[in-house]
Amino acid sequence: MISDNTEYVHSDGSLVSNDEFSRSRLGSGLPVVPTSPVGEAPPSIGPKSILHAVRRRWKLALPIGLVCSGVLATAAWVLLVPKYTAVAYLRLDAENRPLIFNTADQARSDFKIYKNTHAQLMKTPFVLNAALRDSAMQGYPDIAAESDPLTYLQKEVKVTYPNDGELMEVSFSASDATSAIGIVNAIVTAFMDEVVENEKGIRIERLKNLRLVYTKAEENVRAKQETLKNLAQLLGTGNSDSLTVAEKSALQQFGQMQENLSEVQFKLMQAEGNLESAKQIATLFEEAQAKQTDAQVEQAEAERESAIAAMIDRDRDVIVARNDVENTQGRLLVMSQTYGSGYPSFKVVEKELAYKQELLAKRREGAREAAIEAVKQEQEAERKQMALRQSEFSGRDSQAMTSRNLDIVTLDTQVQILKKQEELLIAKVQELSKETRKLGESSFDIELMRSEIERLDEILQRVGSEIERTTIEMDTASRITLSNKATTATVPDISKRLTRSAALGMFGLFAPLMMLVGWDLSHRRVDGADSVSNILSVPTLGTLPMVSPKILFRDPPDNHRLAPSRIQLVEAIDSLCSLVQFLAQTDASKVFLVTSAIPSEGKSTVSCQLADGLARAGNRVLLIDFDLRRPTVHQYLKLSNTVGASELFDGSVSMDEAFQTIPGSGLVVLTAGSGTQNMQSLCNSGAIEELLGKCRDDFDLIIVDSCPILPVADTRSLVKYCDGVILTLIRDFSRMPLVAQACEILKSYRAQIVGGVIIGGGRIGYAKQYYQKKIRSAESESESKTAAIAKLN
Repeated sequence: MISDNTEYVHSDGSLVSNDEFSRSRLGSGLPVVPTSPVGEAPPSIGPKSILHAVRRRWKLALPIGLVCSGVLATAAWVLLVPKYTAVAYLRLDAENRPLIFNTADQARSDFKIYKNTHAQLMKTPFVLNAALRDSAMQGYPDIAAESDPLTYLQKEVKVTYPNDGELMEVSFSASDATSAIGIVNAIVTAFMDEVVENEKGIRIERLKNLRLVYTKAEENVRAKQETLKNLAQLLGTGNSDSLTVAEKSALQQFGQMQENLSEVQFKLMQAEGNLESAKQIATLFEEAQAKQTDAQVEQAEAERESAIAAMIDRDRDVIVARNDVENTQGRLLVMSQTYGSGYPSFKVVEKELAYKQELLAKRREGAREAAIEAVKQEQEAERKQMALRQSEFSGRDSQAMTSRNLDIVTLDTQVQILKKQEELLIAKVQELSKETRKLGESSFDIELMRSEIERLDEILQRVGSEIERTTIEMDTASRITLSNKATTATVPDISKRLTRSAALGMFGLFAPLMMLVGWDLSHRRVDGADSVSNILSVPTLGTLPMVSPKILFRDPPDNHRLAPSRIQLVEAIDSLCSLVQFLAQTDASKVFLVTSAIPSEGKSTVSCQLADGLARAGNRVLLIDFDLRRPTVHQYLKLSNTVGASELFDGSVSMDEAFQTIPGSGLVVLTAGSGTQNMQSLCNSGAIEELLGKCRDDFDLIIVDSCPILPVADTRSLVKYCDGVILTLIRDFSRMPLVAQACEILKSYRAQIVGGVIIGGGRIGYAKQYYQKKIRSAESESESKTAAIAKLN
């Protein structure tokens, strides 16, 4: 039936209500097309759609869900093996309390950072590898079963601070209590040995470094003091006033030396005329001196490289880096001999050795540069001293040469003596010039050096004081102490195992239902009359109950158990027939085509039942089976299909021979026939139009059973010869997108869609009480017939 809240629209665009529907049909004769109820159309997928999908799929989902639930719950119970948890506690002092003095390394730091740092240290490979070296660790099943015990421990060891206090809680869960206790205690012991005890080693190393700094600073002070002493000795005094007097004396001496130099240079100019004869001897002497100089240069270069190498080896940073490399090489050798190169930490130590070797090379390079600079300064000082010695002994060399070469002209000797005197005087003049300038700066230099020595003395005192304090504080107790070792392991909580198993079981129970519901929703099944009317804008002409195939035939078996379904079907068909007769009277429509979107949607069933119901109502009805591809009307009505529409169109039989009349009713049937005809060819030739034109005058109503719309094009050719189209749908089977596509195709062919008939919809017609009365009446009639037959026998 058409719902009361449905509205209709004329082809001119005006809206009419359900009450005006009859008047519009009887009045103007304008075609009326149904539209959806006023308001927004419901969403494509909503709560009702989900409930209908659950209704359709719960019977299939329930057994699958029960099986999945049992399997998942059982698997969870088996796989979630309970574990024992052992806990050890360490205390971290929030205050870094000194024994007597506060040292520089005991500066107050953030306690939260301190706690987090040691929580991370607990899980470092350094600590865990030390714990794994314990022979007992390899005997625990949880460790022996792991291919990578280090990664397993890093993942499973839990380090927390309950209530964010000073206690560190170290816990581990294992399959048995002994393993849990042993693993926790091994890790805590390794942490105390490798981290806590190492902090004392860091203090010792710091004290050693302080002493090295003190020694170096002390040497620096002594060197400065020695430099100041030498400067004072060189100047003859360390007093600034005395330096002023010495500067005046140096200026007088400088003037006298310049006069002497001028006199010697004059005498040398006189002797230069006689020097030509001694050039050869001078050249030989210079070549000998050059050879001696080259040898001295090579010797000096060798001594320079030796001094640089010695200074590099004495550099403190190089010594520390070389010791680190040797220690790391020793650790790597021990690890290789003990565990082999495949040990987890072997690669880490190798990378550490490479880094330290690179650092040693960088420090040696830096120390070499410093040593080269120092050696240059020393060589410069030695070069100056050698120049002085050469100036002192040059006269002796000249005299020795003169004694060996008495036959050389005496003038040559005189020239050499004069040149030497000139060199000495020039050197003396230069020295006096430097001394004069230096005396002017000496007062400032001495004061600056004294100030620097005082500053170094202050630093030396501070370092010495820090060494004394650190020595005393070496006995300070560590901030980390072991409060309690793990002695017992807590029994596993079975409730968690039960909860997780139950949760997986519930997931297994509902997951199939959700998957099937999702799959069902993706297919967009027809839920009922409301969905067809609202979404497709197609009115619902009626709903037919889903009944047994046995009662669909014209002469159903006499079975009182099928009587209720038969009564419901007859009432639904009568309601549909009443509406079709009403539409035929209002629009003078006679030919109604019954079709569906796809096969198996009940179009032939509705065609036969509708035609039979209209005939029972006193109408002369013609039922035509134009589904020439898969005819089924003759099967429902138990008729012969030897002669039918195919034979009528090919001219082998007449209309009277092709039509079959149902006895006792006004129903005439034209079956499809046994021949093969092409529906489109028949439509194009005018055969269909001619046949229906002849039948319109002889029959009150014509019901045409046609092919489905989407698979083939036969129905699309037939709609133009029909007054209205009735779509059949099966609840929970027909798919809404396909039905919508079929409607669009019909509209494109300008077909008049009368409405839809839903098979499997809700009960319509009489009340339940009336059904019960009719059922009892049918049962009484059946019993009376049975008794009468028994008496006759």
